[in-house]
Amino acid sequence: MLLSFSLVPFTSTICSARPLCLPGITQQQINACQQSSCKNIDVTFYVQNQTFHISQKELQQKFATLSRKELQNQNIEQKIMLMQRITQQGFTKQQSIMYVFPELVAYITWLQSVVEKPAQNATICYQKAQKQVYVQADKQGVRVQTEALYGAVYDALLKKPILQIHLPMYVEKPQITQTQAQAYAKPMATFATKFATSNASRSHNIAQALRAFDGYILPPQAEVSFNQTTGVRNQQNGYLPAKIIQNGTYVEGYGGGVCQASTTLYNAALLAGLTITEVHAHSLQVGYVQAGFDAMVNIGSSDLKIKNPFPYPVLFSTKVENGTCQVTVYGKPSGLTIERQSKVIKTLPAPKPKIKKAHTYNGEPLYLGQQVWQTYGKAGAQTQSYIHIYKNGKKIDTQKIRENYYASTQGVVLEGTTPCPESVFT
Repeated sequence: MLLSFSLVPFTSTICSARPLCLPGITQQQINACQQSSCKNIDVTFYVQNQTFHISQKELQQKFATLSRKELQNQNIEQKIMLMQRITQQGFTKQQSIMYVFPELVAYITWLQSVVEKPAQNATICYQKAQKQVYVQADKQGVRVQTEALYGAVYDALLKKPILQIHLPMYVEKPQITQTQAQAYAKPMATFATKFATSNASRSHNIAQALRAFDGYILPPQAEVSFNQTTGVRNQQNGYLPAKIIQNGTYVEGYGGGVCQASTTLYNAALLAGLTITEVHAHSLQVGYVQAGFDAMVNIGSSDLKIKNPFPYPVLFSTKVENGTCQVTVYGKPSGLTIERQSKVIKTLPAPKPKIKKAHTYNGEPLYLGQQVWQTYGKAGAQTQSYIHIYKNGKKIDTQKIRENYYASTQGVVLEGTTPCPESVFT
């Protein structure tokens, strides 16, 4: 069992700068024994092959502001007598020393800060360059047994003012060992989506956004916001212009492609069993993920928020290369397997294409009677999203998590207006 000791703060009742009121002890008794000769405290502490020495004069110089006015004229014998009387009234040895000898207590507190080495828990670490999760080993610590120390100081003061104390120490064990931490550093889920590398700006934006989550540790019960983590999509934050969906159409805007990053993160978190506290669908279906499993983000209006429901931290690892963006969640696997399912419950047909007159197409004449598709229409859909949860290969639960509507889009057909030259007919 891990032992823990802490000092009573100087601001406690027994350490108050106000005169101490104890039944059976009067100020006259405290001021008695004036005929006694004054002796000085001389203290030496021994710990771990080290020696720490301080005299009464040094104590007074270092901690003069802690001296009690009502005890300034008292000699050592008087103070020791008062210390005994305080313990007789039911206070601990530590409390009596803290009232009568606050300078000595201050020195002991400083000494503890020097010689104590707190235990270090094993920690989960991440090397971004190698995309590697590893565990840093735990370390045992050493602590002063505070109660035993003050007991030894109290007993030594009763014998003589020249104190020689061997600091009682104990080994403090870490709360999380390396073996325990390794159980929390295993892959829980991975999800990946594909993108066209030919669009350099969009590819850059995907990598830029996911870089903010590479090595990100989400503590137990904590929530992370995609928008806050990745920042405003502008040039100052390293984002480039690319196609985005705005009001049901594709337009140029900073950060195009970021929604694919948020979608990949969303699905990895979903498969890992994390809690999704906020998610939004696009107005149009996207091609890189099943309908009902996209995660549209927009600063100021739409965010992706993920909460860690587990009693241990989870870590995100991201990778973007060769037209694939991937997110892996590390933690302690729950033993459950989660599968996604998208159901289209209604198809919304694309409207008839819009006809536009044009003289040319791709730099070539577009003659009368010729038609070419400028953009293709796309059917919309009403979808429902489910997750199926399995344990040991057996389905134990099915949850409907979303229902979304994706608008259909109207295509555009270009109809030629350039008169046909005679050579076309001959």
